[in-house]
Amino acid sequence: MVDDSPSFRSYLQSLLDSYRYQTLTACHGREALELLAQHPDISLIITDVKCRNERVRAD
Repeated sequence: MVDDSPSFRSYLQSLLDSYRYQTLTACHGREALELLAQHPDISLIITDVKCRNERVRAD
């Protein structure tokens, strides 16, 4: 999941963990793209629509 709010990332990770989902978190788009490159088997991405000061293109 990708969100610039640490408290929301923590909340959502705890919620998903309680349902036994394996989660990875990122605080911005660049970090999320790095995680995706390292874990190509990721099947779902939950992301903030607008992260502060972040402009990333996924080519």
